[in-house]
Amino acid sequence: MFRSFRTFLTTLATSALLLVTLAPQAVAQTERSRWDQVTVGNDDVGLDVIGWARTRNPGSERRVDEAAWIQLRLLGTTVELQRIAATAIRNGSSFSGSTTFRRGGLAVRSESFTTTATSAFTSSATVFGSNPYATFEIFGIPITVGANVGHTGVMNMQLQNWSTNGAMLTGSMDSYASGWASAAVGWPGLQAGIQVEIRIGHQRFDGVLSAFTGYLGTQFLNYSMTPIRLLLRLFLDLGPIQGSLTVVDAALGQRTLAPFLP
Repeated sequence: MFRSFRTFLTTLATSALLLVTLAPQAVAQTERSRWDQVTVGNDDVGLDVIGWARTRNPGSERRVDEAAWIQLRLLGTTVELQRIAATAIRNGSSFSGSTTFRRGGLAVRSESFTTTATSAFTSSATVFGSNPYATFEIFGIPITVGANVGHTGVMNMQLQNWSTNGAMLTGSMDSYASGWASAAVGWPGLQAGIQVEIRIGHQRFDGVLSAFTGYLGTQFLNYSMTPIRLLLRLFLDLGPIQGSLTVVDAALGQRTLAPFLP
């Protein structure tokens, strides 16, 4: 009787240990995701810089997603400023992939695929066109000022279809908003001066994320984020002679997560 009871306790303890050891792995083999966010400002006025990735393989579906975006919070209202994303899905005998790039909540570029393909682009837009300048004189000295704001998104991603086994994203994506202002002595094309640039919500995903039958590949996906970066440069523009020197490079809230999904 005592031996049977001791055997029962041993079996119970062993089963509990196996559950504790194997349960996290079973969950990880079904889905693994991460949401990373840095907030600048407060509840009334602020910016949220967000990175998200997921890999999952429940049932017959093998799916991987990556996305990075920045949103403005203003007096209780949230406005999406920019978003870049990629998805690859293997579901039974079919494959689908997509990449998107959005500004102000509107898609400015969207691609769809039904087999292994590469999405590669650089998309930039500025509010005031092609870098406007204005020149005026102060005591006979020409002074040129310029300013602009805009947004840039870069995608270089391969969406891979692995027959019935899985789906994979390989490559990189970048996204950031920026603004600059400059003041110089001289005229456009013949000037020397100083420029201030601010980059907001610079994010980069780089590496490999995959979902296969019975396996989720996460160790090679890296993520970097710089919510605010301030650059101060001295520049020279004398026709064929051009150059700049960065004298201040300051970042706020910079972080790197490698791998993004541990």
